Amino acid sequence: KWPAILMMITAGISCLAQPMVILSESFVFAALGSEGEMEEWVAWASGGGGLVYFGSCLISSIIVLVGAWKMKNLRGYGFSVTAMVFGILPCMSICCSFSFFIGIWGLVVLNNADVKAAFRSARG
Repeated sequence: KWPAILMMITAGISCLAQPMVILSESFVFAALGSEGEMEEWVAWASGGGGLVYFGSCLISSIIVLVGAWKMKNLRGYGFSVTAMVFGILPCMSICCSFSFFIGIWGLVVLNNADVKAAFRSARG
């Protein structure tokens, strides 16, 4: 259960932080402006590209949060595996350094024969 609990914590932090990141990218960078090389980044981040990227990060964090909750409650083995894979993806979470290692740990746990049997018995 520990990988699931830790992944829920990191995904929860990411879910709370992503809207703030979206707002800061949209308003703060646009208000500050920039010169030179940063100008293109600011234009992208404060425009549609940043909204799509950070919005997809928020959706990914929600998938990880729900999947980790399912893993903790021994429901939805496939969704739990998907959530751990999403947790491994780099930069799809504010806590990507932590979620990477927790996701690997979660996949190792989910591939354990006893854990698979526990999912099957909880289903039946």
